[in-house]
Amino acid sequence: MPIPLELIAVSYAANAGGTAVKVVHCEECKKKYAYNVRRWGRGAGDSYFHLDDAGAQKRAGKRAERDLNKELRKAVDVVPCPACGWVQSDMIPVARRLYLRRVKIAGVVLLVTLFVPLLALLGVVTRPDNNPFPTGLVVEMILFTFTQLVTGVGLLVGRSMALDCYDPNAEDTESRLKKARAFAVLLEDPPAPRQT
Repeated sequence: MPIPLELIAVSYAANAGGTAVKVVHCEECKKKYAYNVRRWGRGAGDSYFHLDDAGAQKRAGKRAERDLNKELRKAVDVVPCPACGWVQSDMIPVARRLYLRRVKIAGVVLLVTLFVPLLALLGVVTRPDNNPFPTGLVVEMILFTFTQLVTGVGLLVGRSMALDCYDPNAEDTESRLKKARAFAVLLEDPPAPRQT
């Protein structure tokens, strides 16, 4: 009789969430501003033969914290400068990933669900000859499948082409300033030391 895997090894998982303040020097107006980022970290720990369950839980927690700290260090959100509305160069790749994201999702969903009409067509093609399927319906199924394929690919290619031209700094300055002021604060420069 085989030994159940949960008797050999148990895996513990842990999650950790946190925030950090990001200080940015604007590339355009040279002012300094700050905004908060929120990220999550994950960790896992294994205990073999239940000999170190507490240790495995502790290791999972430490790994989650380490992962969280790594995520917070490299975190960049799209928060324009609240003084001039400029989106910094390190934020542009993030802005491009977020741009027309729903179009990408729609294209992927159309392509992934393409198997449904393909299975229906396969069922029609493999149907016995003594009970033929109406030709008009077969043509409609083929057209529907082709349309779904072309639409899915078209959405993905169209988004890719739009990304090549997308510049978040070309958007309306007022809308960028509004977003910036909702998520960021300008930092005052410290006063210059007095000369004696």
